[in-house]
Amino acid sequence: MAITTPRKPNSAKRKYAKIRVICSRKIVHAHIPGQGLSFIQEYSIVMVEGGSPPDVPGVNYSLIRGLYDFEHYETFGRRKRRSKFGTKRPHYNIKKNAR
Repeated sequence: MAITTPRKPNSAKRKYAKIRVICSRKIVHAHIPGQGLSFIQEYSIVMVEGGSPPDVPGVNYSLIRGLYDFEHYETFGRRKRRSKFGTKRPHYNIKKNAR
């Protein structure tokens, strides 16, 4: 995991990871989405999708949270837009009025 800064006029610290693609054996840079810590180790298996923040040069992919070894720690209470983070639909115990 590495940290880079975006182009002008933005000024945040964007986290990205160098990833080796299994099929083509290329090394690509992928953005780590979300806020908070990201627990990616050296030999973690992750899923990559196209698209990245437009203000960071050289980073052309982004990771998908919740699949394989890339956990979704901040998405436990998420109900909307779950598919972006790879989380399942939450199950709730709904009590129906029996009449």
